[in-house]
Amino acid sequence: MPPQTGDMFATHEVAFSRDVDHARQMLTDVFLPVRFPSVQASGNTFQMRLNALLVGRLTCGYMRFGDAVCIETAEAENYHIDIPTGGRARMRAGMGAPIYGTQSTAGIFMPGRPVEIESDGGFAQISLMIPRDHLKLEMQNLLGRELSRPLEFTGEIDLSTPGAQTIMQALRMIDGASHDKR
Repeated sequence: MPPQTGDMFATHEVAFSRDVDHARQMLTDVFLPVRFPSVQASGNTFQMRLNALLVGRLTCGYMRFGDAVCIETAEAENYHIDIPTGGRARMRAGMGAPIYGTQSTAGIFMPGRPVEIESDGGFAQISLMIPRDHLKLEMQNLLGRELSRPLEFTGEIDLSTPGAQTIMQALRMIDGASHDKR
């Protein structure tokens, strides 16, 4: 089952902008510093919607763009999961192999690496940001011991797996509950 395609977390709108500088600042405030080199170079029209909320220490966001866009991030301090809900994108962390994000394939990105996302027009995604120290502590508690090395994950997530389906169900529950709180 593909991810829900409606605007997730819609009652928590952070920005709807046609101004690239405003959009850049909003994404920086919520997630991490970004650049939009394709917009500046081509003079394309620009449109972005950003919805976001905190669930404990997890940042849950939804972003949608009008035209095709290239996003370059600074080196991440935290773990990021990008789940496309509309359109397609080529996502790559640092010099790693590209991930071709679709409604059936998401990407997970490690701290310490910048990410580049090149999307089609109408691209939308759910973005999750998990603090590095929080994830490390949770893993140590589950294992009952200190970690001997930093956590590393395979970059590509198959959204048809039972684990990914459980994550999507939890995100739909968070989305539904966020409507009830407003």
